Amino acid sequence: MPEPRSLFGQALLERKHAPGLEFFREHLRARCEAIRTPGSRYHLDWRACELPIWKQRMGCRAIPAALEQFSFAAVLLDEAHAAHARDLFMTLVDRRIDEEMETLNPHGVLHKGWRHTPLDAGASSVALGLAFDALHPFLAAAERVKIGAWLRPFIEYLFEHAPDPDELKPEWNIASTATTGLALLALALHDAGLLDEARCERAQRMALHRAKVLLGRCVDAGGALFEGPCYGASALEYVAAYAYARARLGDRELLGHPAWALAVRGLVHELVPATGVPNHLNDCNEPHALPWLALAASSARDGLAQWLWQRMTNFPEAPRIQPDERDVWRAFETRYLLYCDPALKPVPPREAGLPLRMRFPERDLVDLRTGWDRDDAFLSFVCDHSPRGGHRQADRGHFAFHALGEAFAVDTGYGKVAVHGAGTLRMGALGEAHNLPLIHGEMQHEMPAPGGIRKLDLDAEIPRVEAEIGASWRSLNRFTRRLAWLPGAPGEAPFLLVADLAEWDAEGPVLTSWLLHTHARNSAEFDGPQAVLTGGNAGQRCLVRMLAPGIGHWRQEAFLGHPRLRYDRIAQPLLALVLLAPFKAGAEPPRVETHAEPEGCALRVRNGPHAYAAALALPGRSLEWNGMKTDGEFSVKIER
Repeated sequence: MPEPRSLFGQALLERKHAPGLEFFREHLRARCEAIRTPGSRYHLDWRACELPIWKQRMGCRAIPAALEQFSFAAVLLDEAHAAHARDLFMTLVDRRIDEEMETLNPHGVLHKGWRHTPLDAGASSVALGLAFDALHPFLAAAERVKIGAWLRPFIEYLFEHAPDPDELKPEWNIASTATTGLALLALALHDAGLLDEARCERAQRMALHRAKVLLGRCVDAGGALFEGPCYGASALEYVAAYAYARARLGDRELLGHPAWALAVRGLVHELVPATGVPNHLNDCNEPHALPWLALAASSARDGLAQWLWQRMTNFPEAPRIQPDERDVWRAFETRYLLYCDPALKPVPPREAGLPLRMRFPERDLVDLRTGWDRDDAFLSFVCDHSPRGGHRQADRGHFAFHALGEAFAVDTGYGKVAVHGAGTLRMGALGEAHNLPLIHGEMQHEMPAPGGIRKLDLDAEIPRVEAEIGASWRSLNRFTRRLAWLPGAPGEAPFLLVADLAEWDAEGPVLTSWLLHTHARNSAEFDGPQAVLTGGNAGQRCLVRMLAPGIGHWRQEAFLGHPRLRYDRIAQPLLALVLLAPFKAGAEPPRVETHAEPEGCALRVRNGPHAYAAALALPGRSLEWNGMKTDGEFSVKIER
């Protein structure tokens, strides 16, 4: 076998027999075999090129990913994979596959070629650069020259189409992905003698600057990713490959940036106990781009980062590299083989000293939990007010609530829906995709707005958060949402109390609809003002008790593949006190004493050793009931 002189090839050679990486090596072998096997969902028929992937936009990700896998396998496994990589590369060159694509993207925009957008060109260039760098010792000189001539237009395109030159979107994933792809490909071609020093240095300057811009702005001071866990993690994955390359060349500035550790902690705080993946947040789905966590762990000897990537991939028990089996166009086993150190001891969050209650002030995000084990409870409340990046949602005041291994209140996620004549719309970004009310059919809108979290007490016996979000509806004068976390006995789930008060100018009552999105596997039963959710994981349950003056009713409807509970009521203003009380399968639901009158409503409920009393009253009014009185509009207390 030729001695790899390339940057990544040499790094792979050093890890060819490294202990603890056997799973990833065998996964790589199986993936390469699947790429060659007709009928496999990974198959590429690169001799006939008749499969749809050759003309689809995702081809610019899937095909370079396959090249990366074959090229890495040539170094790590055997030279037979080099022949497959060479054949695939020459197919791309000879048939000009990069110019053959002509397809609509998910939003109905026509894409023509792999260099139609800086994002596509940059994302494909990362894998193409890694593949060519690892493979070039196996190529004849004439093949290198021919492939290099095919690759150079990617560099010229990215020089001419660098996105966001004025840096108006510093945390935007597209700019960093485009420039790191440019720089990685430039390194590979320069190392092979196929790109001059001046252009290689120009590419490095652009990428290094934009990577530092992203790392300096992609997370807030607590670690919350501004573009959410999916887009944020993907952006970091592309930057990680470049940071690794810089470190191999002796420059550890990017790899030593504090953003890596901050992002790790932010994801840990948003981790859903029952699933091992972060809460969706933003216009996202579950994050798949995880190898950068292994790099963050090994480079900084960060045991928490090690714990996180192992938890999210279920390593080493029954590892899963790609949680979403439909996502066939990523090459992640290759990056683990470069980055991870299986011998590094994972450090769980409690041992790492992470608090159970956390606010991310720039993102206006609050997390509360009882722990990180499967049956622990987790509440996430988001009140972000500015449309950062390109993935804003109408979700101010939205909450997610998980307990007893079940997902009782959830975020819809990306929620793509094909609409005739309009391509695919991101329905998951709408206000009705979140746990928020509709006011006379009007949902929250995507727009910058004043307000946000006004009061917060995370250290109290009853942690509370209060937010003003009325400016996010065009018709509202105010909408105050208050949440209270009612702890139970040790090992028991807390209850969640949501108190909503909204006012508007319209004369007379209007229809209000209080929405609660729940997991696709859950079911609901209704009995007057209460609903009982049954979780689809272990059959654990949750009482949802609505208190509101007047007459209303629950109903269930389907929304983007999951149930949505809806409490409709004719009201002016909106006043609702809602209790979410998890309880175990086979147990009786918590007993709730309630009171409602035109001035407001109140309840009393016991959770473990404590009885809690809460009341919500109209502005300027007070409510007295059964020995308690409102303190302002809203009060909640422990009754000794």
